[in-house]
Amino acid sequence: MDSFRERALKSLRQRHETQVTENAERIREHIGYVLKRIEAGHADTVGLYTEDIAASARRILASVAALETLKESAAILATSDETETTGEQQ
Repeated sequence: MDSFRERALKSLRQRHETQVTENAERIREHIGYVLKRIEAGHADTVGLYTEDIAASARRILASVAALETLKESAAILATSDETETTGEQQ
C-alpha cells in the first residue's frame, strides 16, 4: 500500500478513535449529572441528558463500525498490493 493510502487510513482511524473517546467522555459526564439529579430526587429533569447519552452511544457505535470497515479495507488494499507485486514479478 502506498504512503498516501496509509496516511489517509491512519487519519480516518485517528478521527474515529477521537470521536469514540469524546463521546465516551460526554457519556461519563452526563451519567454523573443524571445520577446526582436522581439522588437529589429530581429524576424527572434528566430526560434531555438521557437522550444525549443515547445519541453519544449511537455515535460510538457508528465510529466503531467505521473502524472495523477501515481495518478490513486496509487488509484488502494490502492483499491487493501483494497480488499486484507478485503478478508483476512473474
